[in-house]
Amino acid sequence: MWMSLSTDVDVVVGRRAALWGITALLTDWTTDMMHVMLFSAITCSAVGVAARLQTAIPTLAIIIAGSYHLIRGLVPIVT
Repeated sequence: MWMSLSTDVDVVVGRRAALWGITALLTDWTTDMMHVMLFSAITCSAVGVAARLQTAIPTLAIIIAGSYHLIRGLVPIVT
């Protein structure tokens, strides 16, 4: 019973986080808040994937990739 309830909650959390990620991505395309909203989209999508798969590995990988993209976009490269 407990595992079934936990799985149902994880699926609901996963769906909501994925929807927040899609919303943030659409906001990114329609505004100039590119790096902030893209990072939010990546993070929310990662939470959604992790909640569905019940593992932290996809979350960590996607957050690391998103952080790299965010830092690379915010810090100017001097050549």
